[in-house]
Amino acid sequence: MEDDLNKIQLSKSSRNSELETISRVRFLPLFSPEMFVLKTEIVDNGIDFRIEIINNKGI
Repeated sequence: MEDDLNKIQLSKSSRNSELETISRVRFLPLFSPEMFVLKTEIVDNGIDFRIEIINNKGI
């Protein structure tokens, strides 16, 4: 079976890509979607987030 896997063209991953995925998975659940809007911004190497607070008072 290992020989079969070596013959398949699978996409490669980098350690940086793996760390970005892990960070995103752990970071996003910290912010309630009812209270915050998170916007992804790719500015340089890595992913940055812009966070906006939602104000529903007075509605």
